Amino acid sequence: MKYLIPILGILLILVVSCQPPVVPGTPVVTKTIIGNGDTLQLAWPAVTDAQGYYVYLDGVKNTTTSLTYLVVEPAKLIKVSAYNSSEEGVAWELNTEVTVTASVSVWALSDPSTINAFGFNTTTGTCLALDISNTSNYPLFDFLIEDRSGTPISFWSPHHYNNPPPPYNTKENATAASTASTFDALTKAAAISQQLYDTKFPIAQGGIYSVWIDPDPATFGASDHFGKVSIEAISGTQVTLKAGYQLVGGLRWLK
Repeated sequence: MKYLIPILGILLILVVSCQPPVVPGTPVVTKTIIGNGDTLQLAWPAVTDAQGYYVYLDGVKNTTTSLTYLVVEPAKLIKVSAYNSSEEGVAWELNTEVTVTASVSVWALSDPSTINAFGFNTTTGTCLALDISNTSNYPLFDFLIEDRSGTPISFWSPHHYNNPPPPYNTKENATAASTASTFDALTKAAAISQQLYDTKFPIAQGGIYSVWIDPDPATFGASDHFGKVSIEAISGTQVTLKAGYQLVGGLRWLK
């Protein structure tokens, strides 16, 4: 009998040690856009049974024991999971890949066509050519293509058109030039600056541009969105463009 208790203790230790590690739960991640849309800050409360966390940036795994993580370079797919020894829980995911519309044709305002504006669907990110003769389209306008009164073909914000009043809408959208060599190479919209962006911006065939959709000009925040446009062709008054739109509000990533 005197040997029974130690033997039972050893058996209990063996049983416990053979138990597989517990699979931790999914982190509840809060994302915050900082650095004027340049950086994504992730934060989450501790996950029960987690020894640490994996942060995946476009498939590249980073390991941390912190409850925060700064993503400073654009990534199309971000995942955060908790791990316990060899066990990994289900990941939280965020898709920041821009929605791309391959070809949209819009005509400058001097043309008899009334397809003179374009705008982004805020749910899908799709870029749409819009008819200015249809008043129900007015709230959807993000840019018109102006070329009248000696103006070079340009992207104009819809708030400029107030004769007769009111303007098409009150968004103060702006365009900035890019030094990127291709549409795909532009992975981050130009920094927020009045020196870079203009609400009346001349465009040229082959040009690549950042666009800033600013429905509330008084403040910068989650209601602002960013995109990119390349001018595929200009034929007379017809402008054919390729467009991308970031659905995450306030984020300047365009990957």
